[in-house]
Amino acid sequence: MTGDTGHKGLKPSLPPELILAVDGQALAHVLRTAALHFKTEKPLTVQATISGDRLRIQVKSAATKAIVDDAGLRQKIEKSLAILGAELDLDPLTPSTMALLLALPPQQTRARRR
Repeated sequence: MTGDTGHKGLKPSLPPELILAVDGQALAHVLRTAALHFKTEKPLTVQATISGDRLRIQVKSAATKAIVDDAGLRQKIEKSLAILGAELDLDPLTPSTMALLLALPPQQTRARRR
């Protein structure tokens, strides 16, 4: 069972040119649940980047081995991940980091002005 560690109000900053429609409740659930699985009182860093055709929202803790129950985390956010069409990236070599990968819509070419 996880306890509330006080990591509330996580708001990733997205590049202004990025427009991505997602289910807000599902995204909030994934980020909040992930934050509760970080077993630390230290602040979390949230970074959003574009990697190929996906948006990568990375949450990182300064503490080592911050996520101790990755199976429990996956189970709790399984439905929200399905709603988002997202993947959870938990690297066992970096247990203080997790990433949420969201597919981006295909890029549209802009019409040239004449």
